[in-house]
Amino acid sequence: MILANDTLIVVTDGDKLRLFRNKGHEPRIDLV
Repeated sequence: MILANDTLIVVTDGDKLRLFRNKGHEPRIDLV
């Protein structure tokens, strides 16, 4: 998934709430 830098992504699976933020120059997602 390629996103703009510093994009915040929220993922829920009905049980947990997970936040991801895309940082740096590479188009990847790091777990916050």
